[in-house]
Amino acid sequence: MTATARALVALVAAITLVLATSHTGANTLPPLRDHLLVSADWLANRLDDPNVLLLHVGHGPNVYTQRGHLPGAIFADVFEVLREDSTTPGRLPTRRQLIDFCRSVGITSDPGQRIVLYGESSGLLAARMYANLATVGLADRASLLDGHMRGWQGEGRPIETGGVTPTPSDFSPADDTTLGVTFDEVRDGQRDHAWQLIDARSVREFTGERQTRKTLAAGRIPSATSFPWQDTFKTVRRPVLLPPQTLREQAGPIDPTRPVVAYCASGVPSSMTFFILRYLGYDARWYGDSLIDWQQRGGPTATSIAATAE
Repeated sequence: MTATARALVALVAAITLVLATSHTGANTLPPLRDHLLVSADWLANRLDDPNVLLLHVGHGPNVYTQRGHLPGAIFADVFEVLREDSTTPGRLPTRRQLIDFCRSVGITSDPGQRIVLYGESSGLLAARMYANLATVGLADRASLLDGHMRGWQGEGRPIETGGVTPTPSDFSPADDTTLGVTFDEVRDGQRDHAWQLIDARSVREFTGERQTRKTLAAGRIPSATSFPWQDTFKTVRRPVLLPPQTLREQAGPIDPTRPVVAYCASGVPSSMTFFILRYLGYDARWYGDSLIDWQQRGGPTATSIAATAE
């Protein structure tokens, strides 16, 4: 992106932030959902708590068993909850598949059970697992470990090798509450201005300067606001979330009084943005099938920097 383009994006964001602040006021910011993000200290004091279910979210069992995992953590294979097909990578599994997964790793229907998720690297896969669980009513029972495996090891905390066998459960969702949305719901909500669309990809992908892999065209869903997931951490190699005040400043153009829907290209980066928006207190939902699905179903795509002010 050229210097002029970057300056224009910054100017549009600043103007939008001023307008949002003038309309909503500082007092309208929702309270943090503090329980969604747990620290290493918090978890270290609860490793033996039977009401805490710790899930190591990874690509395969070898890293978990051979390189190690947090004490007592159960392996949760992300590929069990990423439904691949010939056209769309990472589709949301069916409700039945998600319920079966929850039962297999020991998630119960007890509202007192706390589920803590962590990933092996940046935490994206753990966030994807969080978003999946949110679609079966577990959004307020599941939390992410701040810093994930890298942060835990970086502080010199203990890990163990081998495996931990889960105790299967008879989990059943308490109700039909879901925070996931479909193409039809996004299309209808966009038409009726029912919610704000939040694009979790990089600014270059958002503007259309760079085309995201496997999308049919460069650009974004019209009227979306940019909120890149990569900008919410100290570094991707040290995946500790920035302080809440900094995250709130980054989310300034997003109206806290309206529901928001996070999306990306195929549903993984947007799961982190979805989590962060929920952590910040927003009424957030997640379009898990995201831009690839939107374009394949004939949804329009917008490009150009000027369109950021739509």
